[in-house]
Amino acid sequence: MTVDARREAGGLSFAYDRYAVHREAPGAGGFVLEGPEGIFAMACKPTVRPWFEVAFGGRRLLVEPSSMLRRAYVVTEGVKDRGAVRRRRPPFGRGIEAELTADVPVAVQVFLAWLVLVPVRTPSATWACREPDGG
Repeated sequence: MTVDARREAGGLSFAYDRYAVHREAPGAGGFVLEGPEGIFAMACKPTVRPWFEVAFGGRRLLVEPSSMLRRAYVVTEGVKDRGAVRRRRPPFGRGIEAELTADVPVAVQVFLAWLVLVPVRTPSATWACREPDGG
């Protein structure tokens, strides 16, 4: 997992696939997960609230903090619980743990971890929402 200096882009590699994470437009819009076959998933933040949505393959996951400290995020799809993403706390070092159900693709799981781990410079801003064209 790599992150650029502006925290607006990065790269994800696992197995033999490479994915790029970037803003839809420089400095604005939602985040895009782009793989070898095009756009795989998109993240948006439709309100100034501390949660965001990830759309992929006709599905939409809601990712919201489980407490005010924002160290753990609950992932749901409609009324179904899909797991959680947690930041590690000192003294265990900086890192992330994701426990999500097997029906969430690995690429989306890593994308969720990236979105939670990398603080966005404008956390109160909204990110535009739209469905990915492919994937």
